[in-house]
Amino acid sequence: EDYQQREAYTLPEILRSNLAEVILRMMSLKLGDIGGFPFIDTPDIRSVKDGYRLLEELGAIEKRSSKARRGRRPQRPQKLETKAFPPAEYRLTKRGRLMARLPIDPRLARMLIEARDQGFLDDITIIAAALSIRDPRERPADSADEADRVQEQFQDPKSDFITLLNIWKQYHHHQAIRITGRQMRKYCREQFLSYRRMREWQDIYRQIHRILKENRLRPKKTPTGDENVRYEGIHKSVLAGFLSNIAQRKEKNLYSAARGREVMLFPGSGLFNAAGQWIVAAEMVKTSRLFARTVASIQAGWIEDIGRDFCRSTFTAPRWSVKREQVVASEQVSLFGLIIVAQRTVAYGLIDSKRASDIFIRRALVDGDVRRPLPFMQHNLGLIEQVRSLEERIRRRDVLVTEEHLVRYYKKRLGPVIDMPGLKKRIRQHDGDGFLRMRRQDVMIYEPGEAVLSRFPSRLRLGQQTFACDYCFDPGSDQDGLTVRIPSDVAPTVPAEASDWLVPGLLEEKLTTLLRALPKTYRKQLVPVAESVAVIVAEMPRSEGSLVSTLADFIFRRFGISIPADAWKPDSLPEHLNIRFAVTGPGDEVLRTGKDRSVLKQDLSQELHLHQWDALKNKWERQGITVWDFDDLPESIPVVAESGKQWAVFPGLQFDSESGRIDLRLFRNPDAAVEVHRRGVAALYRFHFARELRFLKKSLKLPADLARTVADFGGSDKLGRQMFDTVTDKLFCRNIRSRMAYEAYAAEVGRRIYSEGQELLANVLPVMRAWDAAHAQVSQLEAVNAANTALLKICADVKEQMVRLIPENFMAYYDVRRLAQLPRYLNARAVRVARAAVDCEKDRLKADQFRKFTQALDSLVGSLSADTSAEKRAALEEYFWMLEEFNVSLFAQDLGTAIPVSNKRLEKKLTRIQRMI
Repeated sequence: EDYQQREAYTLPEILRSNLAEVILRMMSLKLGDIGGFPFIDTPDIRSVKDGYRLLEELGAIEKRSSKARRGRRPQRPQKLETKAFPPAEYRLTKRGRLMARLPIDPRLARMLIEARDQGFLDDITIIAAALSIRDPRERPADSADEADRVQEQFQDPKSDFITLLNIWKQYHHHQAIRITGRQMRKYCREQFLSYRRMREWQDIYRQIHRILKENRLRPKKTPTGDENVRYEGIHKSVLAGFLSNIAQRKEKNLYSAARGREVMLFPGSGLFNAAGQWIVAAEMVKTSRLFARTVASIQAGWIEDIGRDFCRSTFTAPRWSVKREQVVASEQVSLFGLIIVAQRTVAYGLIDSKRASDIFIRRALVDGDVRRPLPFMQHNLGLIEQVRSLEERIRRRDVLVTEEHLVRYYKKRLGPVIDMPGLKKRIRQHDGDGFLRMRRQDVMIYEPGEAVLSRFPSRLRLGQQTFACDYCFDPGSDQDGLTVRIPSDVAPTVPAEASDWLVPGLLEEKLTTLLRALPKTYRKQLVPVAESVAVIVAEMPRSEGSLVSTLADFIFRRFGISIPADAWKPDSLPEHLNIRFAVTGPGDEVLRTGKDRSVLKQDLSQELHLHQWDALKNKWERQGITVWDFDDLPESIPVVAESGKQWAVFPGLQFDSESGRIDLRLFRNPDAAVEVHRRGVAALYRFHFARELRFLKKSLKLPADLARTVADFGGSDKLGRQMFDTVTDKLFCRNIRSRMAYEAYAAEVGRRIYSEGQELLANVLPVMRAWDAAHAQVSQLEAVNAANTALLKICADVKEQMVRLIPENFMAYYDVRRLAQLPRYLNARAVRVARAAVDCEKDRLKADQFRKFTQALDSLVGSLSADTSAEKRAALEEYFWMLEEFNVSLFAQDLGTAIPVSNKRLEKKLTRIQRMI
């Protein structure tokens, strides 16, 4: 039944074989195109295509040029589908003519030709003969494991082709020892080799060898003894014949083969479970699946060397390479759908010279991204940087010409230059680079006038000094806006409020932003805002105080609009409208930066390592000082930390009140150093003038009749000590740093110690007597009018005011000028309670007027913070004394006031203070 179902005739070989050899023979014999040959059984067009494709892969044929095709004589009509595939386009190559003379499979012929070039012709002849027969190894089903064990000696872990060579070598080695055929048959049985196929292998080898000799094919170079070179040469030859049988590992034994196929290593291969990333196979056999047989591990670079004519390159990411000084791109090389080079950097100039030239000009010339800029580049980039700095300064991006303009400038003068060597050659051709040097007008769209530039000066005055300015126009970055470089040794002395004012070019924008951020109630009174800002810029004088306080005061005087301090929103300002401070060290290196004013006083000395700090202290510090017997003290001592940063420490004398000892110490904060040193110098003068000060202390005694009043202030000893400290602090607290200055001042101040003490005593006595009188007056009225709650309330208020006016340590707060006014203020309290005893209602009305202003003062004092300006603090102190004068004018007008004062004046002063920051 099976027999009856078979085809009547065997399928002709021409319909089931690869036609590459047939086509090669026909072209060599000039029998015309295969499509017109009168075959008994016409081959399928797909088989013909596969034959041509294989011959093209082997380099045996090539397509004719269009000119050659036009010169050919017309062929007779072909039976094949000529529109889909015109064989007449191909012709034999020199290699193809040589392959046609070798009566073997074209793949094997190609291997031999490549082996000639590689120098391993004999090895490949052996391999070619082996591939022409069935595998000589046998693996009987009943002895499979034994066969595997015996043949393991032949196995090469990387290549089945080398395994074949090992079999050949071992066979011939034993053949030389065992002469008779019976002995060789026995050897073959022992090694599980087919004696018949081994003889066939030898016969084919001799035939191929004879054919090679007849065609004068000899190795072009002498084989090397290096096994790595030998392995490479043999497998490059194999690749030349089986280029389309390459595969890349996908999984363990599963590979992606050429032209989208998936192939698995044949389990009988010596490379099963051990093959490399890339393999080449002599056979792709389809049974249960597609298997790769007789394989070898190869390197991707060999594939590219052999199949270069068929590789397809894709170029991506063209870019400028500073190191190579040329434009490069990433090349991906693929062959038959397999990527053999994923990313390789190659020169892009020969691929797309136009685009390479554009990239070269943009990155190398316009951006200046080169290792060694040429002189003209330094000139042009310097010119461009000047204009960019100008733009940063005036915060505009319309002065410098565009990148396209610069690119056109270079293209016009250079032409198709694609790299630095080409650029240097072009400069030599022009005898210099003058033709590439730009002028100022070449890089500027317009020239800003001097009026604009003057509003953005290179130096800014803060306090009594001017500092260098840097400008940056980069919205969103920390460096955007104005940066002032301030040396670290003077940074603590810079007035905080002075930095509010910026430079004129930014001040106008800052004022506009502040006005627009005001609540609508005030903002609408200043519209149009642009005109109001113009008036403010033109008329408001610059001061060292707070900008907002000065601005509010000017708006009140100029426009009659009173804007309180809490209506302003300086925190809403864009970052570029706040000065950025850059505190610099002795070498002008930046130590710290920030827009918070605290960076001016920030201490960086934490960078000092302990051993450095100890070394400095050992050098400078002293203990138990009683006389100035040490060197002059500098304001600061420069120090270099291990990190390389430079900064300073600050020496000063420190007095310990508990031990009474004076030490010379190093401080890390300049403000703290000065304050401590002043008191240390005062303590040193106390040692110096010990005798005079003992006499002073005895002289500072208050009369016995003031004993009750003195008790209110802690007793005579405490009051005497306060007067003593006040005199010595006033005379001796000095920031003196040299021995000469110390001795000179000692000679001058010694004569004034006693007189200063008597002057202070003379000013304190009236205060004590006025306190005594006022206190006695209030106490007497309280005793007499114990049932008058209204009067008792007034008396309690007056006592509270007296304590607030004259605290226990009042001498430390008030200078001589203020002390002189205190008796009058106390007398005014005594007069008030006396008059209140007569008419409490009248006193209540006056007290209500006074209370309104004292409550406002308390509120303002409670709102003080570390950021409160010195100007506002001074204004509050002045307001406090104005209230004392107003108290006199209300309750004891006959005592007279030192300054004109009224409700209106106080309200005006209060409104002004409320406008201050």
